[in-house]
Amino acid sequence: WERRAERPVRVFISSGQAIPGWKPELVDALWTSFRRWSTQGVPVRFTRVSSASMADVVVEWVDSLPGTCIGKTWREDIGSEISAARITLALHDHRGRLLTPAMQRGAALHEIGHLLGLEHAGDRESIMYPQVWVTDIADSDRTALRHLYGIQATSAAD
Repeated sequence: WERRAERPVRVFISSGQAIPGWKPELVDALWTSFRRWSTQGVPVRFTRVSSASMADVVVEWVDSLPGTCIGKTWREDIGSEISAARITLALHDHRGRLLTPAMQRGAALHEIGHLLGLEHAGDRESIMYPQVWVTDIADSDRTALRHLYGIQATSAAD
């Protein structure tokens, strides 16, 4: 999202009302996760749009994903710039159990990290650890994001 300082990334969050366990408040919780990544010094901002055709990013809900996966991000990259993406979030784990709100938040933050270009991290305290282990963004995640976008940290209190 290299040139997004001028224009926010447009996000459409679809309804999952046909999926057992989906609740309308999941949309607001997901939007809060997008806002958590909009950190000082990183030139990526998000705005919600009302249709998938207007979006750079479409978020969809599914009952479950293959294996133990609870979220998946697909990006279309042109050169070094991300031009479009889709995030898929599961409501149930591989055993059919409804994910807790904390696990859903962790999965959303993790997948948005991939959307922004971050890879998996080996530190269990990072939201980018391959499994949902923590449910919020760590300072190391923000540092990695600033480094990815070539920005020096301006403050430790973001």
